[in-house]
Amino acid sequence: AKHTDGAPATEAIIAQSEFNGNEASQRGGAVQLLGAPNVRLTDVTFTGNKAADGAALAAENSAAAFAKVEWNGNTATNSGGGVHSVGSSLQFTTTLFTGNTAALAGAIYRQGGDMSISEATFSGNQASGNAGAVYLEGAGGVVMNRVLLYANRSGGSGGGILAAGTTDFRLYNALAVG
Repeated sequence: AKHTDGAPATEAIIAQSEFNGNEASQRGGAVQLLGAPNVRLTDVTFTGNKAADGAALAAENSAAAFAKVEWNGNTATNSGGGVHSVGSSLQFTTTLFTGNTAALAGAIYRQGGDMSISEATFSGNQASGNAGAVYLEGAGGVVMNRVLLYANRSGGSGGGILAAGTTDFRLYNALAVG
């Protein structure tokens, strides 16, 4: 964390790191962000983490940017096999979500807040309920650009993406296969 003139941390940076096999009984099996204003993760891998919500990462009222981050084989018993986000502003660039599982939203669960995803692959993610890969609901805007959705599965609706009441959802240059 970076401190300026005795002020509280204004940013947190996590780089070239791995989070493997961590568990939480509630949210954020590996990382939980609560009111974090400026978080950046670069070249990070989350593998085999477990939690009720957000097996790898849970964010609430936070702002975070993820670049070159991989989310592999994480398991949430409720929502967000990879990421569980409530009221947060999240930006994903060059990310890979593979083999994550949850009851709702195999890869990403987002409730409110803004989110952008570019140059991302969602492959083999599963939800026993809805949204095999991505679940979107609540106020805020979501932009997805240059996204590949491959072989994601849901036991209900939205094998790849389920947008339920999202204020502004835009999907560009996407390919959904399998």
